[in-house]
Amino acid sequence: MSKEAKIKEQLAIARGFIFALFALIVFALLKEYNGALSWIIAICSVVSIGIISMYMNKKLDELEEE
Repeated sequence: MSKEAKIKEQLAIARGFIFALFALIVFALLKEYNGALSWIIAICSVVSIGIISMYMNKKLDELEEE
């Protein structure tokens, strides 16, 4: 397996773990609390997942160009 393929695999695994972690946090907060704070945290989590995914996709595109 080439170095590039290993990096892509590690990024995909990291993205999956990050998504699962945020989903678990959001689910736990929404189940425990129904207040505005839990919704703010949920929205921030979704935005941060999007930012992390865009960053990882940008890095993958840079690897493919090399």
